[in-house]
Amino acid sequence: MATPSRSMKKLSCIGVDGEIREYTVSISKCLPNICIEVEAENVGAGKLEMALMPEGELLWVKYIERPYTEPFVGRGVAETLIIELVMFFKKQLTSTSTYSACGEYGRSESATKMWKRLVARSLALYDEVSDRFVTSIDISS
Repeated sequence: MATPSRSMKKLSCIGVDGEIREYTVSISKCLPNICIEVEAENVGAGKLEMALMPEGELLWVKYIERPYTEPFVGRGVAETLIIELVMFFKKQLTSTSTYSACGEYGRSESATKMWKRLVARSLALYDEVSDRFVTSIDISS
């Protein structure tokens, strides 16, 4: 049963073209997940959807689904959202592995590229043993 959603502040993302665009983020509890939706201002552009699930002291990024439409492709939305969610929940986020067990999502190639960009910016680490990324963002403030 979903609880009413609450919006975060506008999400400002810098695309590969250097342009800054704003998106609206809604967060709701869809037990056992935390459901995140990101909308572009363009009507009919679709929504980026993400599901987080508590995993010990972390939040597991169970999946990220984004429409392959102009307002989302190459816009840095998922990457920026991950950073903002770490600060919002005051918890580090961890990816899924590339392995897909029955009923579970595996990490896609585009998600792996996004996580590697976070690693390059020293905002995440990769654990070869578990084949998972985990954010390493300072949440003390």
